[in-house]
Amino acid sequence: MKYLSLDRSNDHRLGYQQLIKEKNIKRVFDLVRGGRCSSRAELVRAMHLSATTVSALVEELVSEDLLLETGPTLTSLPGRRPMSLRLNAAGRQMAVFSLSRRGARFTLMDLSCKPLESFFVEHPVSDRQPMDSGEEYARLFEDALTRRSRLFDRDRALMVGVSFPGIRIEEEQAFSVRTAMSISFSEASMRVLERRLGVPLFLGNVSMCLAYAEKKNLDALTDGAEETRDLIFINVCDGVGAGIISEGAILTGPYNTAGEFGHFSVDMHGLPCVCGNRGCLEQYVNLNAILRSAAEACGQCGVPAPQTFSELAERAADLEAVRGVLETAAERLAFGIYTLICATGIRRVVLGGGIELLGPDFLQMVSEHVLSRSLLTRHMRMSYARSGPEGDSVGIAQYFLDKAYTITLP
Repeated sequence: MKYLSLDRSNDHRLGYQQLIKEKNIKRVFDLVRGGRCSSRAELVRAMHLSATTVSALVEELVSEDLLLETGPTLTSLPGRRPMSLRLNAAGRQMAVFSLSRRGARFTLMDLSCKPLESFFVEHPVSDRQPMDSGEEYARLFEDALTRRSRLFDRDRALMVGVSFPGIRIEEEQAFSVRTAMSISFSEASMRVLERRLGVPLFLGNVSMCLAYAEKKNLDALTDGAEETRDLIFINVCDGVGAGIISEGAILTGPYNTAGEFGHFSVDMHGLPCVCGNRGCLEQYVNLNAILRSAAEACGQCGVPAPQTFSELAERAADLEAVRGVLETAAERLAFGIYTLICATGIRRVVLGGGIELLGPDFLQMVSEHVLSRSLLTRHMRMSYARSGPEGDSVGIAQYFLDKAYTITLP
């Protein structure tokens, strides 16, 4: 996860009072946004600050269209009823692009991460695509925001997010999507776009975004009583990736490359991969690879082959010919998951990205293969994703608000 132009490494140069104010005003915003406080009095008790200080912070958030005062709140205490505070969901916007081989899905959200507008922009990737596709994608993003979107307002936008299936390569100052889409886009092209829009760009790996969306979804199931601190999200789609939540935050590593799960080798003498390794998991366990193997198995048995992964999922229970294909995919996937569990110590695993269409039987296969390994997998819990097809867009917006957004700092 990375702001394009913002470098927080020099925060120590900022004034102490400025940093303290940002910490406090962000905490007020988060407490109200999360529904934990709904009045100034509750904020005073929760933050142990003076009523004057809290009121000044609230007034600033109201003036920034981040909070609303909505009238007296219910209370059992004597005296004048305090004014109720709530998130001003319509006050600001977040625009997100989710990249894939077919194009980009655009989603405009309010501050509660509720979609206001969504559409798909076709931009299929071919082998003739230029390696640095930054200018192409910059034009695509700008056209979607300024011409196609009916609701985008740059004056109210907090950020433009980009969720992409790749990594940032620091040495090249570029965002690489080479293994998934055979392209990359330079930071320079994105900086030009950022200046034209006048809105900060915020970029993140799709699997990391999905992992954070799933964490927030699981948190919501407990109604805030318990936070999901550690989680592995396995993203099986056109490729394979992983997003890792550790101690409540996304594990990115010092070079923003953590979670390249698809490049775990499951066969040291296997198929060569564009990453330079052999037998990489994503060569065998992605939706297209599973579909191809199922089609071959059906052909050998004289059975009509499924044409899409959705069709395969629908017919899987009745196609004895593909049982072995799914069992092999489950075993290979479990091999990689077990390795990741050994490396991280995390035993909460969520599968998503499209593989969940195979239903509970496939989930059971994978889970049994993992649990059969050793003591290291005791108490492991595995489930399918709940965050839906736009989970990465919601996830990057949620992460931005929780971890990256600053209200008073430049």
